[in-house]
Amino acid sequence: HKRHRFVTKTFFPAMDAHLAGDYESNKVYLVNDSIYDQNGTPLVRERVFPHISANGNLITCYALKIEMEVGVGLNGDVQGSDPKAMLSWSDDDGHTWSDEITESVGKIGEKRVRVIFRQLGIYRSRIYKLRFSDPIPVTLLAADAQLKVRAA
Repeated sequence: HKRHRFVTKTFFPAMDAHLAGDYESNKVYLVNDSIYDQNGTPLVRERVFPHISANGNLITCYALKIEMEVGVGLNGDVQGSDPKAMLSWSDDDGHTWSDEITESVGKIGEKRVRVIFRQLGIYRSRIYKLRFSDPIPVTLLAADAQLKVRAA
């Protein structure tokens, strides 16, 4: 994992703002909930889910449904106008990861989008990792996996 650039953060009352110091450049940045990059570099948000196993039995994952705020894409032909959730997984305790697959989280106003990754294969143990790099708000609420356990 890469170290987070911010080494210190403080609230500055005169500006009613949070400021953070960058250990690499010694620059000071404004931090708030509507900024989705680090000095022009996309801010990648990542959630690694708990380990899934069933005492050595085989597990089939038919679907992984992500409950989240959808329809938050940006206006125009810009990064984030059709934002994606990116999913990968590890079957060896996080030593290696699959290629990422993507699902739309909804263009602006598409509030009926369902973020569902389907046909995720058969395994004995797995860790899922969900990532977002589009400059949008990410509000995760829950995840629900449709699984079937079979005796080894």
